[in-house]
Amino acid sequence: MTAIQRKDVILAGIDPSHKIIEIGPSYNPLTPKSEGWNTFSVDYATKEDLVLEYSQHNVDTSKIEDVDFVWKSGRLTSAVPIIHQGTFDVFLASHVIEHSTDVIGFLKSAEKLIKRDGRVILAIPDKRVCFDFYRYPSTASDAIRAHLDKRSRHSWKTFFDSDAYTTYKLGHPGWFRQSVHPMSLDRALSEALVAAQRSERADYVDAHSWIFTPSSFQLLIHELCELNFLSLVVTRVEIMPHTEFLVWLEIGEVSLGPEESNQRRVQLLENIILELEEQALQIDGSAQRLLIKRNLELENELKSLRDRLGES
Repeated sequence: MTAIQRKDVILAGIDPSHKIIEIGPSYNPLTPKSEGWNTFSVDYATKEDLVLEYSQHNVDTSKIEDVDFVWKSGRLTSAVPIIHQGTFDVFLASHVIEHSTDVIGFLKSAEKLIKRDGRVILAIPDKRVCFDFYRYPSTASDAIRAHLDKRSRHSWKTFFDSDAYTTYKLGHPGWFRQSVHPMSLDRALSEALVAAQRSERADYVDAHSWIFTPSSFQLLIHELCELNFLSLVVTRVEIMPHTEFLVWLEIGEVSLGPEESNQRRVQLLENIILELEEQALQIDGSAQRLLIKRNLELENELKSLRDRLGES
């Protein structure tokens, strides 16, 4: 899937007349003002500072646009003037939510920024096909603890795990789902112990704090809504061929009774196990890979037998 096709999937049903708030567009906005989108952007620095930073990297800094709201710390809503809150048709964040220190706070801000019939659209790294491959999915208890702690900096565990288990394939941090190339850890374990000390710094240091598969994210939303931390429901999930999955959410409530809710939770928990099992297809010597190999051998043997029978 090309970048244009990806953009088409994310923005399906949205047109430039919609009022959009795009979080962290950086040097690659999905809805650039220059193309006529009615977009308000939020980023951690001004346009000038972003251009200065990214000029040191191999990216096209001409795509960086004026930043409407600079968000450095605290709740996202604190960076957006109250006159704009509750007025957006679309809240758009591509590869942002996993960096938040308080995922509940981030999603509650999304609720407050959109209209009652607005949409939240998220592009989220899928741990099965990115450098979080060996990390475990985040849970509702992880999210609740961070929220109750009013966490504004990443934890010791986040920094340690991020360095200790960062995974690459052929030097790349993300890959296609059918990739069977071997994985490698990026850093020595001793470096992770040093990296964990970043949690003691007063200034913000970035990291991937939240780890998801499509079903683990849906379970998180379901449980947080049932516990009244959020008022969002997942309306659509799209698994992409490379690195990520997409999620659409709207304002709503979990209307299931305890028994029905538990049935839904069991379904999602089982789906998570099945999703994680797919990772075994990328591991040489796994039962899943051996089964596929054996099936291919049987198919070839059957084809060869048919060819011989046809010749006779």
